[in-house]
Amino acid sequence: MRRLILSLSLVLVACPREEEPPPPDPPHLLWSADAQSLDNPFPDDRLIVDGVATFRPRWYRPFLPASAVTTQSGTFFNEMAAQAKLYVHAFGNFGSTLMLSSEPLDEATIHGRVARLVKDDGGWRVLEREVLVEHPRETLARRNVAYPDGWPEFIATRPTVPLPENRDGLLVVLKGVKTRSGVELGQSHAFKSANTIDEGALAALGVTADDVIYFLPQHAGDVTSVPRALAAWADANPATVTIPSQGMSSGAPVGLWRSTDPDWASIRPWLNTGWRPPNDVGTVIIGEFSARELRDKLHFKDEWVANPSLAPVKPLKFVAAFPRGARPAGGWPLVIAQHGVSGRNSPRAGTYDSFCLQWAEELALRGMGCIGIDAPDHGTRGVFTDFFSVDDPAAIGDRLREMTFDLLQLERIAVTIDVDGDGAPDIAPKLRYFGNSMGSIMGSGFLPFSKRVSSAMLNVPGAGLSNVVMSKFINELIGFLIIAETGLTFESPEYYVAFPLFRAMAQPFFDVGDPINIAPAISDDMAVLQQAGIRDEVIPNETSVDLANAMRLPKAVNGTGTTPQRGFILVDSADYLSPAAAADYNGHNVIWDFEPIRRQALIFLESDGRELFVP
Repeated sequence: MRRLILSLSLVLVACPREEEPPPPDPPHLLWSADAQSLDNPFPDDRLIVDGVATFRPRWYRPFLPASAVTTQSGTFFNEMAAQAKLYVHAFGNFGSTLMLSSEPLDEATIHGRVARLVKDDGGWRVLEREVLVEHPRETLARRNVAYPDGWPEFIATRPTVPLPENRDGLLVVLKGVKTRSGVELGQSHAFKSANTIDEGALAALGVTADDVIYFLPQHAGDVTSVPRALAAWADANPATVTIPSQGMSSGAPVGLWRSTDPDWASIRPWLNTGWRPPNDVGTVIIGEFSARELRDKLHFKDEWVANPSLAPVKPLKFVAAFPRGARPAGGWPLVIAQHGVSGRNSPRAGTYDSFCLQWAEELALRGMGCIGIDAPDHGTRGVFTDFFSVDDPAAIGDRLREMTFDLLQLERIAVTIDVDGDGAPDIAPKLRYFGNSMGSIMGSGFLPFSKRVSSAMLNVPGAGLSNVVMSKFINELIGFLIIAETGLTFESPEYYVAFPLFRAMAQPFFDVGDPINIAPAISDDMAVLQQAGIRDEVIPNETSVDLANAMRLPKAVNGTGTTPQRGFILVDSADYLSPAAAADYNGHNVIWDFEPIRRQALIFLESDGRELFVP
């Protein structure tokens, strides 16, 4: 018997029992060790290899309802993947992340569960403790549309703070997210076996590893080294200024005009569009300078960026206006004045629209001149609707970058202008900046690299372009362009649910030119006042707040002194209108409609940012 028992024991030792299979995965956010699997988030830093982004085949399918996946929409999204290989080099600066779920989610439980961290030299720190998130069910619920069964289940993040350039980051999802049936999400076995979160990140969040159900490494690409180099080049290589003979060309004024000229009345209509007769404007100059154009048609060309001297010259028109009277001892204070979306600076026949000339009287009354150019695809440079090329998002980013370079070249030639004709420059060495809407957005990308601007007045800007496009005005414009590319039906459920994917896809194309990533580089020694209007229908208020935070602007308070004033003000139209009128008021227009807001801007500019008046 003993031998039998011993023999059986040896058999059991020699033939161990089969391991029990692991328990089934709990509900979880999808992740695969195979970076090319569609069971993964988008974007995914593993898709950046040697600085080149490679989207997965059919990368868009998990995030769209089947009814939105057509030959036409597939062609569009595949073209975006092809463009990403050429123009996207990082994902992590500011864009949204879409995280798929294995089961339908209870959207009420996803909020307050997502955080972002950045790894600084001293270790991990929290960038955003509660990242804004949205489930597509919430997207449709805002439009009183039920979310159909079987449609994609994912969480879309909406960052408000950029990940600092060249830094590593971490997107973390904490426990508490539940399915529609009330089961808490956990980690899949595949994710848990392949990923371990850094103890320093846990310490920064004040949680344990058991509190984390998901995390994704992120990396922010470089955004400032190129414009810094371009600023140095522009400063060392001033363009040639050409001022044609005074006269009318195709019905629009050109050349140098003085208020003492017998035909001064010909130019007054462009100056009469302000709030008072232009009796203090003494000189208007409409000329051009030999600007270098870094874009080969639509995109930056690397060789020209490396050496702008190789780039072609494309004359760029400018308009400038100066007060009457003798030049001040230190030269004329000059404001770079930049227009909003659909606006212009260069005069043309058929319209008296010119941002600089419209403000010329108000500035001249306070002893200041102005100078401005047309933005890309505006005025003499094209049609503004072409700016929003949804079929080529990289071109949008490069339009922003081109404008930064244009403004760097403009500020260099601005200080060389001879106003009185004595052959010597008449401009004060320090310039001021005044932008409205798009002019403020583009100015925010220029100011950190300016060699001459000491103060800036930014009216109704925003940043984070994939968030800016969600405004009522721009979203409708973008929407019509998107349906033309994809075949989706405008304002259909498929159309709305597709927008998180569009935004997550587009932001990496924008990042290198988006002011949200560049504005943190602005010097605290530059005086900055930023205005925004509540219920802005063109630039969403939250994107204005994001930009103000990126520039480290505090709430505006009354102040005066010798040091630069800095502040952000959110203007409430209810302070100036009846409740009924304020309820329907578009806050984008506060500087045009409310005199105290204009006065605030003008006082700030006149004092070179040393006086901040709060109405």
